[in-house]
Amino acid sequence: MKKDFFKLAIKNLLQLLCIIAFIVGFSAILGSENQLIGVGLVTGIIMFYNIDLGLDKKQAPFIIFGLCLLMAVANIVSVYNVYLAILFNIITIYLFMTLSTVHLKNKTYIPFILMYIFAEGMPIEPNQIPKRALAFILSGILLTLVYCIKHRKLENGKTIKDIYNNISISKETTVFNIKMALGLTISMFLTEFFNIEKGMWISMTVSSLTQPHFHMTKERIKDRFLGTIIGVICFFILFGGLIPTEFLGIIAAILSYIYTFVKSYYIQIIFITISSLNAAKSVFTTPFYSGVYRLSFILIGILIVLFVIFLEKILDKKVKEYPNDEEDVLTNNN
Repeated sequence: MKKDFFKLAIKNLLQLLCIIAFIVGFSAILGSENQLIGVGLVTGIIMFYNIDLGLDKKQAPFIIFGLCLLMAVANIVSVYNVYLAILFNIITIYLFMTLSTVHLKNKTYIPFILMYIFAEGMPIEPNQIPKRALAFILSGILLTLVYCIKHRKLENGKTIKDIYNNISISKETTVFNIKMALGLTISMFLTEFFNIEKGMWISMTVSSLTQPHFHMTKERIKDRFLGTIIGVICFFILFGGLIPTEFLGIIAAILSYIYTFVKSYYIQIIFITISSLNAAKSVFTTPFYSGVYRLSFILIGILIVLFVIFLEKILDKKVKEYPNDEEDVLTNNN
């Protein structure tokens, strides 16, 4: 048991160091305004190496790279017109959700969501557009290479035509994709229209709480709200002046390392809250203000998710469940 834990500890440490090095290098090349896209990219590299998207191996390269190009275009449009961005956002999010949820239980849509939310959450000036476009293009190339090399022998993957023919308002995968697209479009519009600092916290909440089944959403709402409150309190204790400034960097690094062992969503939220507030210290005047800001954004995200669910109930669509169909049954709630 001790030997296995030691191996896991070493593996997690090496992986964390590699991730940090990758993100630092990505930021050095493409600018700090694109650093978080690198976070989404490295998440995608890890996921796509270990999990296949269920796509036809001949079409997969074009789908992955094409989605990254589409995200670049949609993100650039948002720089110029917040209203036109609504159309581009909902189309882009629905497309990458639909094309990456062949097997919903694998949650292979997460890298696309992260890159898109992080890009929207890091506004750019017109003169920074070339690097933003390059960040998405490079992401598309790397994700495509990793996926195609690792899954080159994959058989029986779904083509775009297969996926299109499988779209139905009576299927939970389709309903889930629509809810995600609508919820994120609303949160991104609010962020851009009101020019909200750290508005991506709202979008991250929406993406995390939007689940195929309502009972899962309810559990996540409870865990995210309580986890955020505890995380804010821990942040006050750790970074509110109790610990000398010269040790704060070490504390942050230790917390990041401990997080690699955490499996519980509730506990993950505590660590994510501490990390997010620490990263945003330069934006807010006091730890108390940042904590209140974070909690208010969590509440806004919860309200958006509940609003989307309310619309779903109004439509009164009976979503069929196919217990023998792997594509439609969510078996992984981690």
